[in-house]
Amino acid sequence: MKKITHDIPSYHSTPEDAARMAHAAGAKRLVLYHIIPPLPSPLVKSLFLGNAKKYFRNPITMGEDGMLISLPANSDAISIKRIF
Repeated sequence: MKKITHDIPSYHSTPEDAARMAHAAGAKRLVLYHIIPPLPSPLVKSLFLGNAKKYFRNPITMGEDGMLISLPANSDAISIKRIF
């Protein structure tokens, strides 16, 4: 686990980097998923996000197991549901 935690930043984006890219792309929402290692508690979400909200002012969603995100055809809608 120590090696994985050390190596992860070399091949994953930080929340701040993802926020900068979402802003540059004109995204309406940023969804962060494949969080490695998983956050141990919802209480640490704001710590994990760091300064991401400084770079991306639209909604930021933390993906979680059981979450279904859909982009309906011919629509600007973003549908987020929990399927379990």
